[in-house]
Amino acid sequence: METIWGPALDAEVAYRQELVRAAVRGTDLGWRWRRRRR
Repeated sequence: METIWGPALDAEVAYRQELVRAAVRGTDLGWRWRRRRR
């Protein structure tokens, strides 16, 4: 993707993934969601 939004979207996606990981780490949904996805 060679657009202005490429890097910005990448950074935002990474940031949101980190937030989700941190929020979900200590909950039941955490391991269930992880297992379901991978």
